Amino acid sequence: MIELQKVSKVFDTGFNQVHALSEVNLKLSQGEFVAIKGPSGSGKSTMMNIIGLLDRPTQGKYILANNDVSTMNDKTRSKIRGKVFGFVFQSYNLIPVSYTHLRAHETLRYLRCGLLLGKKKMGGGGGGGGG
Repeated sequence: MIELQKVSKVFDTGFNQVHALSEVNLKLSQGEFVAIKGPSGSGKSTMMNIIGLLDRPTQGKYILANNDVSTMNDKTRSKIRGKVFGFVFQSYNLIPVSYTHLRAHETLRYLRCGLLLGKKKMGGGGGGGGG
């Protein structure tokens, strides 16, 4: 079970405070699937970082499997994170930035040749032409 109780997150930029989350309440049961959507800057990533134990709420409680993880030390949170959560990051940088301008068909062609993966094309006549 995941439960957020009046969770808030405030980032202090030095010039002002940014309220990314404001008293969010959420309760998810085991096996439940949800989608979190909203406009850019609405706090989706901030909430996911808190749920995934990558960040802490400024205020409120985060209950995970009946344990208040918002008060746990970093070492304990890290152990839980490693056993409980899997992450797919929004900015995962698997393809070098210099290749991000490619169109889909160009990217597929490069991947097929192994050029984006740092592999050399195998010699010999083994089919798989390309063009």
